[in-house]
Amino acid sequence: MRGHVDLCLVQHDDRTDTELSDERSLIDLNQAICARDQNCRYIFTRQHFDAKVEPHWQKLLAVRHALDGGCRRAVWLDSDVVLHTSKPLDLIQSFEGRAAFVNRDPPASLTPRFFSGDLATARTADMNAGIWGIAATRRGRALLDYWIGPYPAHLW
Repeated sequence: MRGHVDLCLVQHDDRTDTELSDERSLIDLNQAICARDQNCRYIFTRQHFDAKVEPHWQKLLAVRHALDGGCRRAVWLDSDVVLHTSKPLDLIQSFEGRAAFVNRDPPASLTPRFFSGDLATARTADMNAGIWGIAATRRGRALLDYWIGPYPAHLW
């Protein structure tokens, strides 16, 4: 990654495109949404940043990698989440001077929808742990490092 950018949308999935099935189109849509603004960088990776860490926990490492690569704010999106906006930088408002946002914090106009194989059955959710963001501040990085720390390897 090069240079600093205001916002990065980060997605990690180790499944192949075939295994992703229809979710691949949601990933592509998030990329297209981000491409509309030069201050937004889209990052999709299948990289395992730590071979001892299960795929579900790699998202934390992918966000840390994005922050280390020059993202001022990194927003994680699960593979079944798509942003419903043409202005991805509106997500910056979700931070509102905070080091992180989680769950219901994005504005209602940006609330993502869960995908269940058919766009007609997509639904919004009251709580969505599939989208959260970390700012590249001392507090944001400390929170992320703390979250990464208790990886429960013995449970995998």
